[in-house]
Amino acid sequence: MKAFFGTGLVGLACLVLAANASAMTILQGEGSAVTTVDRFANFDSLTINNTSELDIYAENGLGITTANQNWGADPPTPPFVLNPFHIEPIPTAFYAGAWENLEWVTIQTADSKPIYGLEFMYGNTWTTGDLSGVPPYSPWGRSDATFEFQEWRGGTMVDTGSQTFLALGTVVGFYDPAGFDQLLVRATSDLSGVPNSQALALDNLKVQLEPVPEARIDAMLAVGFGVLAVMGCRRKLEEVSAA
Repeated sequence: MKAFFGTGLVGLACLVLAANASAMTILQGEGSAVTTVDRFANFDSLTINNTSELDIYAENGLGITTANQNWGADPPTPPFVLNPFHIEPIPTAFYAGAWENLEWVTIQTADSKPIYGLEFMYGNTWTTGDLSGVPPYSPWGRSDATFEFQEWRGGTMVDTGSQTFLALGTVVGFYDPAGFDQLLVRATSDLSGVPNSQALALDNLKVQLEPVPEARIDAMLAVGFGVLAVMGCRRKLEEVSAA
């Protein structure tokens, strides 16, 4: 499993080492994994009336699909108002509702081009309590849900990982210098009562179709190795002081 790295120098060192090993790196923050936006999906065309299209949904050369037993976009039937990211204004997004939806959300290009970098805003439509009764209703989205991913290349799963207590509204980034064909993502909860039932919400999907230029990788490696060198020197000084 891959850890979710921060965006500081230590996280950067991890990023460049992972990139050098041709492994997927998971980051947080806008621009952490996508330097050039080649394709973008904001799901503004989704409405509650076309939920049956989520198993074939496509936008700007991207396919984002899941089982069709879902809500589509905000707002659903009143009085409920979905705010799975806990931000204002409430965005229109891709909602994979948890009504025994056992399918992952699959992200891929419509023309089978490999993806090198991918980012989206994370949320989920798990609830924090009873939605019936008298307002105020329980908010949508639980920070204690488990976010999971699978990376696929050439029909083979090449990486997988998970993160619990991922803050709602976090921009999650994926980068692999070897490229990948599909990214499968979902958000599960122990409270569902249905194993593997998931309720992912995502918005502002950005995709990069080219690897990071070699010059940038060299610069990242220089910084990363510099950080490691400083850490090594500090360790050596501590050893000398202790002797």
